[in-house]
Amino acid sequence: MTTLNKAIIGLVGLSLLASVAYLFQAGESPEAYRERIEKERLETREFMTGSDESPFRGSNAPEFHGLNYFPIDQRYVVAAWLEPFAVQDDITLPSSTGTPLRYKRHGMASFELQGQKHELLVLEPVDNPGTLFVGFRDETSGESTYGGGRYLDLPIPSGSTLVIDFNMAYNPYCAYVADFACPIPPAENTLPIAIEAGEMNYK
Repeated sequence: MTTLNKAIIGLVGLSLLASVAYLFQAGESPEAYRERIEKERLETREFMTGSDESPFRGSNAPEFHGLNYFPIDQRYVVAAWLEPFAVQDDITLPSSTGTPLRYKRHGMASFELQGQKHELLVLEPVDNPGTLFVGFRDETSGESTYGGGRYLDLPIPSGSTLVIDFNMAYNPYCAYVADFACPIPPAENTLPIAIEAGEMNYK
């Protein structure tokens, strides 16, 4: 394939992704989208305060003061091109406690945000097959967001388009309690932009 053909295919692909992103966002009004995200955050708060699996439950758990979030912003909903790996081999991620954690390398997600092209390594948890995991860091990490990075849990799409909603980015439990073993995002998942969406530092 010539360089020109590759360039044309790349432009067509980006155009299709832009169209998909537009259709996705156009299918849900800003009001409905905001209500859905606010509902998700309310359910998370209820889990943190009432579930026995909450990191804020137990004799040594810290007091819960509520979670902090960036304002909901639909511009951080992107349609990524997901290219699965031909061989989805295992990968071991280091964790915050030193305990290695196993995943499968599912594929690479390519998208545009803030006028730049980006890629994220997408993993599949060995102990929770059928879902996708993306751990990432960005220019807010260590400043307004947790320094160890944030996470996204995503369903496996039926096609090649993976919708990534950074408003759903959340902190690992080790952001609240150091005893939890949390996977450290791979180095290639450090984005050179500020993702001002999702969960912020816990205060």
